[in-house]
Amino acid sequence: MEATDKQTSDLFFKAPHIASYLSWRVQNQIISLMGDAIQKQILSDISQCKYFSIVANETTDVSQTEQLSLFVRFIKDTKVYEEFLYFVPVSSTTGNDLASTILTQLFQLGLNLEHMRGQGYDGARNMSGKYCCVQARVKELYPLAMYTHCCNHVRNLVSSTSSQLPVIRNAMATISDVCVFLSRFAQRVSIFQDNVEREVPGSASSRQKLKPICATCWVERHDSIIIFVTLLPAVVSTLEELQQENKQVEVATKAATLFNSVQKCTFLIAVLVMQHTSGIILPVSKLLQKKELDIFAVIERTDSVQDTLRQNRSSCENLFHKIFDQAKNERKKYDTPLLIPRRCKSQTFRDSYPSHGHEHFFREAMFVPYL
Repeated sequence: MEATDKQTSDLFFKAPHIASYLSWRVQNQIISLMGDAIQKQILSDISQCKYFSIVANETTDVSQTEQLSLFVRFIKDTKVYEEFLYFVPVSSTTGNDLASTILTQLFQLGLNLEHMRGQGYDGARNMSGKYCCVQARVKELYPLAMYTHCCNHVRNLVSSTSSQLPVIRNAMATISDVCVFLSRFAQRVSIFQDNVEREVPGSASSRQKLKPICATCWVERHDSIIIFVTLLPAVVSTLEELQQENKQVEVATKAATLFNSVQKCTFLIAVLVMQHTSGIILPVSKLLQKKELDIFAVIERTDSVQDTLRQNRSSCENLFHKIFDQAKNERKKYDTPLLIPRRCKSQTFRDSYPSHGHEHFFREAMFVPYL
């Protein structure tokens, strides 16, 4: 506008005050018109390609409004496209009602539903159940629309299930608590940044802030864990400084609790184990998010990850020895030894693993079950 379009520039800078087109109403209208133009182009591409598949996901936004996000996938010039159509507010989340909403919206857009060849959703019962759900209702009306459970959602479910191991689950909760605690107020952020510059001087700008663990996306969890391990010295120093706070007792108490948690041997080893294992899963997680991905590439990469995990399991002693050495080096920084948790002959609420040394205990109690 500043250099290439003089007419538009004059319209904005020389027009009367009432014709500046800068009010929020006019801006929303312009955005809406731009959205309509993009949507028309997408629909035009679909009509030329003829066949298409739909992807939908129901969620709740920040205003607590239930809405359905609707996407469409199609192939144009041998290239796979995945385009967003729009958000659809919904008042009912039953399978029949959601199916009716999806089909009605697609029909109103002018799409020929007889050309629909696929449908993809998550594993929620109202979306993927065998009876009275979205996929069943759509397939009843359009038998050629084959249902596919979102592959990345399946992988997330598998990863989340493996993370129910108590030590892994507790370590994730501790990381989340630390991230929230150190980012809540400007004073804590400032103290933490000072410690990062002092304790981790070579860290990149993108890794100078803690990243909370995402509750649903495993790719984000991997980044969060890597950043946390990198900035752990600064985390420990900040919590140690905050627990000496005399004016705010609640802050000091919370800081002391978190400080004791991150100093535990089980926490440090759990974080390093998560870092190692999630690094194996990360490539397939990113691959599953690509628009141009096909089922054969998914199968090939998934088999590769499974083979890697089996190899890790068969050579767990050598792999965990490296992780254990890293944990010992981290503990040396704080002059605290690696200790085995208290055990007794009969455990009621946790497993009792035989111990032939510290490394053997943590490998059998943490690394092997997680794999």
